[in-house]
Amino acid sequence: MPLARPNLKNFLTYIIITLILCAVLFVILSLSTTHWLHTTRITAGLWQICQLKPLKCYISITRSPAGLSLTGLILLVIGLLSTLVFNVIDCNYLPSMRFITLISVCSFALGSFFFTMSCIAFSRVTAQFCYSYYFMIVGQLLATSAAILSSYWEGRRHGLESTAALMTRLAVRRP
Repeated sequence: MPLARPNLKNFLTYIIITLILCAVLFVILSLSTTHWLHTTRITAGLWQICQLKPLKCYISITRSPAGLSLTGLILLVIGLLSTLVFNVIDCNYLPSMRFITLISVCSFALGSFFFTMSCIAFSRVTAQFCYSYYFMIVGQLLATSAAILSSYWEGRRHGLESTAALMTRLAVRRP
């Protein structure tokens, strides 16, 4: 009895979903803590700056890295939902509407870009970075990996569909 060939569609789809779920987890952990940087006197995150002696926390006035990170997180969630709709649920769509399936690729890539920009915007401060900053970098790397895999899968899927359509047209033309 021959071994069944694994379904590449399901395999890549579940890898992409796993990567994005891990990226979302790391980003949420990074956004929710106040340990992006650490000095001998303060710890700072995207939302608060905490003075260590005496322990007091203030609202941070730096909003651009926080906004970029939240935008990236929202784009990752949109990409995750579109991946679920178009690949797992197998939503039927017209061949002329294939560009809609590229929503996941674009949102993963843009989300990763916004995470990179938030890390760059926050890194202009000269201090020792803590684990929350590194969580964001790990989330960014996972989102980039998912964007690369998702773009490979979309290109492969649409390439196979267009090749099948071309072969069908060529077969129909022959007598």
